Amino acid sequence: MELDGFASGSGGAASSAATVPPPSYEEAVPLRSLENTAESSSDRSYVLMFRDFFPACLQRGGFLKEIIYERFNVVMDRANEWLRINPSVEVKSCESLEKKADQNSQVDPNESTRYESGKAPQYMVRGLRLWFCPRRSPGGPDQLGYINCVPACLRKGGWLHYPEFETMGVTLANLNRFLRERPIPGHIVTVETQDIKVYGNWSAKGVDPDQSCWYESGKAHKLFLFIVRIFYVIGQPHYEQIDMADFVPEVLGKGGMFSEPTAEPFSAVVAKAHNWIQGHNVRVSNVQTVDVKIRRESFSGPLVIDAQKSSYTEYGKANTYFIRILRVILLQSGVSIPPTPPLTLTYRTFVPCQLTTGGALIMAQYEDQKQTMFRIMAWLRTTGAVVFGAETFEIKLWYYDRFAANIERTIYYESGKAADYFVTAIRVYINGSYREPSAELLPSVPEIRNDDCCLIL
Repeated sequence: MELDGFASGSGGAASSAATVPPPSYEEAVPLRSLENTAESSSDRSYVLMFRDFFPACLQRGGFLKEIIYERFNVVMDRANEWLRINPSVEVKSCESLEKKADQNSQVDPNESTRYESGKAPQYMVRGLRLWFCPRRSPGGPDQLGYINCVPACLRKGGWLHYPEFETMGVTLANLNRFLRERPIPGHIVTVETQDIKVYGNWSAKGVDPDQSCWYESGKAHKLFLFIVRIFYVIGQPHYEQIDMADFVPEVLGKGGMFSEPTAEPFSAVVAKAHNWIQGHNVRVSNVQTVDVKIRRESFSGPLVIDAQKSSYTEYGKANTYFIRILRVILLQSGVSIPPTPPLTLTYRTFVPCQLTTGGALIMAQYEDQKQTMFRIMAWLRTTGAVVFGAETFEIKLWYYDRFAANIERTIYYESGKAADYFVTAIRVYINGSYREPSAELLPSVPEIRNDDCCLIL
């Protein structure tokens, strides 16, 4: 296990790069209109909102010239500056967010769709999505820190074998021993599992958790390593220890030469997590879906799902299958915390509204992230649901499904040859039950326009 040093405000070393002045608070909260997404800071009718912070491109790539972006610690500095001038907001959770850079090395976090060619290279950029709500208690402004925990490399990779890393369980045990000696200077808001591309000789030396940009080629194998990233609000230490409980979808069919593997829907996985939480006296920090690679021992053998494995390889010229598990993060605190009832875990998934049908030669169009968040806010105000947390994730789309998003699907594959299409959705986790409101009480859904030049029979 390798750890970054503790933060003094942002979780990383100071950078000499100039920071862009933070946007005003009005830019962060949506208006009651789909054309604009800013609401007066005096309006506290919203329950949940996010603000994205992405690194600036310092050097565009070119012939024999490497593309360079600001590092993740600079992104955190910018988020903390925004929090300093907005003391009336409270951090709900944090998540690392990945977006594809365009041909001009620019990133638009508001886009909801992504096209991935099976052959062309692409650059991915990692930023921060900060989830916040109106401040519920005196204090502020919140300031964030973070820690990167990298699993130790047990054996370096070579020409004939991949490297070996310690398991997530071992990494977590080592992390807790470290935190007992050096407690976090504050309280944890989010513990996430984040996959990082491994470079160089496929060893721990090739892992840079604060690197905010990486290159992916559709033709080559790619090695990724899961790290643990802890976000915390700086303050008095809570002497917290971390545990994880994984809930894996049951495989219903292993698939074959002409069929894909299938698994139970995401709702069944959440139900299992809910029942487990109700039966244990635990404090849940956050929940996260993690995509775990599926492998076979042989062509006709059973599917193997190892949620404790820290690394995986994505094939360059073949399909790589993944299963979406639910990881529940548990905290034990060394300070007295008022007892609360067990978390009653439910959820609601919000997919951007589809605007066009798309076709064989063109991807369907969807509403952007701000428009989706506008709908989420309206839904939360109408239902009165108690928000526990939120996460952003991608859903793979297929042309033969008319690019419709299957929000309950837990198995998908990434193609090493053909094009892949994705839409970015938002899942809101709820504490308690809710009743779905009548459509008349929510923003209207646009009619889907047909822009398909080919008929699907």
